[in-house]
Amino acid sequence: MADGRNSPAESISEREIVITRVFDVPRELLWNAWTDPQHLVHGWGPRGFTNTFQEICVRPEGVWRFITHGSDGRNYQNKIVFDEVAKPLRLVYSHNGDEGEPVRFQTTVTFAERGGKTELTMRCIEAQLPRSSCSNRIPLVRPALSRRPL
Repeated sequence: MADGRNSPAESISEREIVITRVFDVPRELLWNAWTDPQHLVHGWGPRGFTNTFQEICVRPEGVWRFITHGSDGRNYQNKIVFDEVAKPLRLVYSHNGDEGEPVRFQTTVTFAERGGKTELTMRCIEAQLPRSSCSNRIPLVRPALSRRPL
């Protein structure tokens, strides 16, 4: 397209990452690991990174603001807005960076009971941003996610 945006005909799968894992924990515990700041502080984000949580309100239209501190010393502002919260079944949220930035991607996380274990499915769809903003990140991320256990 002339404006450099993703073509409407472009498949969502080209902007999508889907990860499914089964955890040997009850669904309620895994839900809490995703929604309770006391749990999130121990594992949110890439290895070697830490976070400072500024606010978190897990409810529809609730906001989660935090700073991710990279292992290279850089800080990354994050803002998540919860679009849907259906405890303990499903979370849907939109992720931005700094204030005023457009939505970068939308994520849906489902928690399904599987014989005393929990199957977590996370589906992230990158927003239709100008190609210069996207920088084709998803093809670069897929190999890293396939190597790193959640």
